[in-house]
Amino acid sequence: MADDETPPVDAPDHAAQIAELEQRLTKAVADRDDAIRRRKDSVSLSSAERQELADLKATQEAAEEARQRQAGEFDTLKAKIEAAKDAADQRAAAAEARFADKVIETAFHGARELFGPAGLTTLTPEFAMPAFKGNVRYIPSENGTPGRLEVLNLKGEPITAGDGESATFAAGMAQLIDQWPSRDSILRAAGKTGSGAGESHDTINVESASRAQLVAAAAAGDPAALKRLQATQPGTQVSGAFWERKAAG
Repeated sequence: MADDETPPVDAPDHAAQIAELEQRLTKAVADRDDAIRRRKDSVSLSSAERQELADLKATQEAAEEARQRQAGEFDTLKAKIEAAKDAADQRAAAAEARFADKVIETAFHGARELFGPAGLTTLTPEFAMPAFKGNVRYIPSENGTPGRLEVLNLKGEPITAGDGESATFAAGMAQLIDQWPSRDSILRAAGKTGSGAGESHDTINVESASRAQLVAAAAAGDPAALKRLQATQPGTQVSGAFWERKAAG
């Protein structure tokens, strides 16, 4: 071998160098991965912190479940309260309707100048009430004012007195009867109109008749009743029931 020639690299020595480099590379990668892992562990939660977080999450879930359960119970309780209120309102309305019916029934039975043995009509209160009840309205008491009855005409309008206030039950009913299509079939002879009615005009006792009877008789053409009405101010004529009680006394 000449002096200026470079000696060849020994093959085994070259392989050893490559192996050393690979080892160094592997160790560097391992060190890198370990450094990354250590860095991640340094910012992660400890086991105690992880347990505390899990407990907190479980508490929140339990609280949400309790809230939903309470909300359902509240809705159920609210529905029960509303149902009880509706039932109470229905009972109150039914009681008020029964009271109104009783007031109207009492008014029919109390109007003896209209319904009864000596009344303006031939109807008894029991027969008159089904016929005319639809034209009677009870106005409940309000703001300290007592309840009252209104008699409605055939148009459904309240019948009023001369002062514009609602007429009394008897007066309003007398006017309603006078408007009734079949009035001649229910009025006694003194209040009837038409053929043959003139003979009975003088049968009414103007001294003891109620104002409703006088009005009906005068409307039928009874001159005595008309004269009596002209001479008597509204409200001053006593009812026939008064004279009956007076005679009984």
